[in-house]
Amino acid sequence: MARLRWLFGLALLATTSVLVSCGADPTPTPPPPPTATPTPVPAEAPTAAPADAMEEPTPTAMMMEEHDPVTVNLLATLNFMAEIVEPMRRILEEQESFVSMTVEDTTGGPSAGWVIFNQIEEDQRKLMIPWTLENDHHLAESGLSPRFPEGVQGPPMVLMKVGPLGCSGVGTLDPDIVTFADLDGKTLQGGTRPSLRHIDAAIALGIEVNHVEHGTSDVTVRELKNGQIDASYYHMTGHTRPTPLLLQLLQEQDGGFYFVDVKPAIEAIQEQFPGKWPYMFPVPLFAGELKETWNLGTDPIRGDVSHCFGGQNPYFAVSAEMDEEVAYEIVYQTVKNREDFRRFLTGDIDAIVDTLGMTYRPQRDYHPGARRAFEDLGYPYGLEATIEYQKQRAAEHGQSFEPPQFFLDLINQ
Repeated sequence: MARLRWLFGLALLATTSVLVSCGADPTPTPPPPPTATPTPVPAEAPTAAPADAMEEPTPTAMMMEEHDPVTVNLLATLNFMAEIVEPMRRILEEQESFVSMTVEDTTGGPSAGWVIFNQIEEDQRKLMIPWTLENDHHLAESGLSPRFPEGVQGPPMVLMKVGPLGCSGVGTLDPDIVTFADLDGKTLQGGTRPSLRHIDAAIALGIEVNHVEHGTSDVTVRELKNGQIDASYYHMTGHTRPTPLLLQLLQEQDGGFYFVDVKPAIEAIQEQFPGKWPYMFPVPLFAGELKETWNLGTDPIRGDVSHCFGGQNPYFAVSAEMDEEVAYEIVYQTVKNREDFRRFLTGDIDAIVDTLGMTYRPQRDYHPGARRAFEDLGYPYGLEATIEYQKQRAAEHGQSFEPPQFFLDLINQ
């Protein structure tokens, strides 16, 4: 009886296999047996498409056979970078790129990545994408930073920018604090750790400032409101985009969160500490921009123009050890599909999608893969493009922009 059941099951399995095979292959001609040699089919000659119908080649399609899947780890401070990071990650995913991206939230600031770079081996370092600022990048790679006396492994190179052109400044609820010199005898909150630029500004101006480091933007907002501090740092992820909590304070005060002009402090720093802060220059913030963008009753910019600290523009960096095709793929796909950013962002999105390649570092400081991607797409990048952008922006406000001589020397090296 058991043998009969076994034979019945075998017959049923064979019948089912035939039915499944027939249902899966609608072609009436049965396939050749596995040992048969397929008959080669002559290839048809390709038909040339008209020039205006040709599509731009997609690097992912060309490189998939040459690259195994690669996962990169992007380090970001998500309380103000999430809106930029998410489109980047999604673009790579939706384009079926061979590069996938994980995102790690870091509160260690623009030098956190350099700490990790110096602690890990090349095989890990070449897959990491930390963020930084021009000043922090320079201080770390040159050994001028007390945190990195031996410099940074890699070495680090620019990949692409985070959002619009940015800067850092000083803000206050006190209308009598107009320039940095007015902070004499006042308390200035610098963030989570001592701010070297604030300390050097006070020394260069010969004033006494009580520097404190109480925390990030949430602490800053609370302490400004309760009068515990007189002024604080602020960070702009664009000329009209303060970081979210400070933007909330600006709107809550209807513009009465005033921006302190730091231009005299920068000029004093460059005279007192020549060569220490080569990327620091006064970035103009024009009257009316913030007021109009956020519909404020009071203009936080006093006079026709105020200034913030240049060289504080956030961008993503990678090790020179990163595979050139990986760097190329990330930049190429992000920039080529930049209109997808509009699905995730609000506000002045043009300021983001038009400047993804712009930093205050010259083009030669960009990773070779990033340079090639920007150039293949004909997209502006590097200090060279940033200077032209600032000139155009100033002209739109009836002003002029003169780049620091250091920038011109960098370009001409």
